[in-house]
Amino acid sequence: MDSLPGFAQPWRQPPCATRDALWMPIGPAPKVQSNERGGPVRNGIVQDHHFDEDNRPAGGYTRGVGINFQWQNGPVVHHGERHEPNGAVAEDIIAAVIGRIEFYQRSRNHCIENAVALGHLRSAREVLEERNRARVGPRG
Repeated sequence: MDSLPGFAQPWRQPPCATRDALWMPIGPAPKVQSNERGGPVRNGIVQDHHFDEDNRPAGGYTRGVGINFQWQNGPVVHHGERHEPNGAVAEDIIAAVIGRIEFYQRSRNHCIENAVALGHLRSAREVLEERNRARVGPRG
């Protein structure tokens, strides 16, 4: 597979309805951790994301100060049958962040930046929900 200049990992299209517009790296995601001075992520967040043998998301975790959750491992809908979730999905995390920023907006900490962030988060949620409606086959 071809690699983009400056990137060590090969690239391919993701299995999404809008795959003609997006490219993403394949292979294991690196663990990400911040340092004392802010580093790449705030609050000491550590993430480890897993793939199954077919390069589909297969669980993992995200942890940090006040954060500790496991990611969904395997499809929630498989061969038309819905299974109970066994972990978090991005849409749920986005919904939680929306709820928290809406709370800020009802407080003395309300501001235009929060309103803008809410607009972006709601757009992200809508795009992911549309992706889910358009998907065919196993989902995880």
